[in-house]
Amino acid sequence: MIGRLAAEAAENAPNVIGLLLQWGVPGLVVALMLLGWLVPKPSHEQMRTDRDAWKDAYERERDAHQATRDAFVDASRSAGAAVETARTATGLLDRLGHPSNPGAMT
Repeated sequence: MIGRLAAEAAENAPNVIGLLLQWGVPGLVVALMLLGWLVPKPSHEQMRTDRDAWKDAYERERDAHQATRDAFVDASRSAGAAVETARTATGLLDRLGHPSNPGAMT
């Protein structure tokens, strides 16, 4: 049964070599275009333009994110310095006899 199916498939199989020989170079060019291995020059230029535009957009976005990360680092340092200043002021006021939380006196 399997042998008979294989024989039928072999009889009905397209003759690829014969088709290529019949169509020659134009057939090969069409086949390569259909497979996407060969593209027309305008399409290729458009793909290159798109590639360059996306690359530029990626680089600008990467730089913007780096600037945002740098701003967060600076803000974190500033906040840390403000907290340390507040702790120092609280400690100093406590040593001078002033309550650090005036609302707690009542």
